[in-house]
Amino acid sequence: MIRINSVIIKAALLLLPLAAPAEPGFQMDFSGQLPGQAPEGWASVWQKPVDDVIYVTNAGDPANPEKRQLLIDRAHGEDHTYYRYQRKFRLADMGVAQAVRVSFRFKVECASLYDAPFELEFGPANRRIMTLSFCLRSWGPNVFLYPVTLRSWTENWEAKRNLGEFRRNAWHRIELLLPYGENSPMRSGFGRLYDASGRPGPVFEVPALLPMSAESAVSIVPANKRKGAAIYLADFVFEPASPRRLK
Repeated sequence: MIRINSVIIKAALLLLPLAAPAEPGFQMDFSGQLPGQAPEGWASVWQKPVDDVIYVTNAGDPANPEKRQLLIDRAHGEDHTYYRYQRKFRLADMGVAQAVRVSFRFKVECASLYDAPFELEFGPANRRIMTLSFCLRSWGPNVFLYPVTLRSWTENWEAKRNLGEFRRNAWHRIELLLPYGENSPMRSGFGRLYDASGRPGPVFEVPALLPMSAESAVSIVPANKRKGAAIYLADFVFEPASPRRLK
């Protein structure tokens, strides 16, 4: 029988690469997927896309071809109706955090922004608490932040705040601060839009009567009967944060 010196074994074990510790919260950058694949974990939860094509791509950011994005391609076919496309996830290792900071990037490519409206919804897996509405107004394309926890849709929409104007065919970033957990003192959510040069806009506040929870979700709802847009989403980060407003 061959005996192996235990000191050699211990030394060899020390040289093995250690697995990187998991980041708290949740991150989604699609980096583990190949272009053309359906985004992992996403599913239709209300109606289904018919002619919309949804997949992972690396074509949305030519300056960074190694990066991946989620693409909602509405340029083909004729049946582009409402649906809710959702990704459920668990916010891990949040500790005693009373807020969650959300960050992601988006880009809209289209000939006319009339064809591009969509919404992003955030909240516990079974309930929305905050919505971002990307839509065209007479003064230009804007992003509106509005709650969905007040008594009626009218009250929710009246409480909205305009985060600012975005440009088509250019990447922008949005940052949110939302209450987390039943013990959160926050009764508001905060948001701001970064322009195409990376410059942050002002911080806006809206009511948030319910908090995010460990079992959470993000959903996209494209506008009804609008054809021609390519909507890119990338670099989602959900992380523990202080309940103080965005700095």
